[in-house]
Amino acid sequence: MSRCPAKYRGKHEVIYWWRQIFVLGQLGCCASLCEGTNTRLEAEMSKVLVVYHSGTGNTKTMAQAVADGAKQVSGVEALLKKAGQVTITDLVAADALAFGSPTYFSYMAGAVKAIFDEAYPSRNQIRGKPFAAFASGGGGEVNCVQSIERVAASCGLHKVCEGVAVGGMPTTEESQECRKLGATLARAVKK
Repeated sequence: MSRCPAKYRGKHEVIYWWRQIFVLGQLGCCASLCEGTNTRLEAEMSKVLVVYHSGTGNTKTMAQAVADGAKQVSGVEALLKKAGQVTITDLVAADALAFGSPTYFSYMAGAVKAIFDEAYPSRNQIRGKPFAAFASGGGGEVNCVQSIERVAASCGLHKVCEGVAVGGMPTTEESQECRKLGATLARAVKK
């Protein structure tokens, strides 16, 4: 006996069930109807992980712009995480990585450096993944970006574009540069 409402029985029943699978499957509510559907869709999406540390909110603003740029590329999902919340599992699961930091003495923040320190013994699991860097601060931002790039390269990551360095709160143009960085990173995954 069909559980399909009477008005959809017959030639419209297929449409009813496909609608149920699509709508409820997207919400994760119908495991019995579409078992495995969400995992297949998620497996097809490339993942860009945007990792950042922010003291004043400037680097967080940049990170959000990087994630927005990555999301503009079809088939790419962008995940935004604070540096202190990132695990090796997160790095391994991502297809591409973006690292953002405020400038501390022309160097990356300790929370960002700690990720690389933890990842180094497992660097073979992330080797070859595309990455990009961005930084904000009141001086030394370029050196900060370069410090991220050097340490990421020592972990075997592959730089796909020049980093973005911003003094203070990013302007509209600088936010656009961050979106371009995110899109470039996402396109590197799609190749």
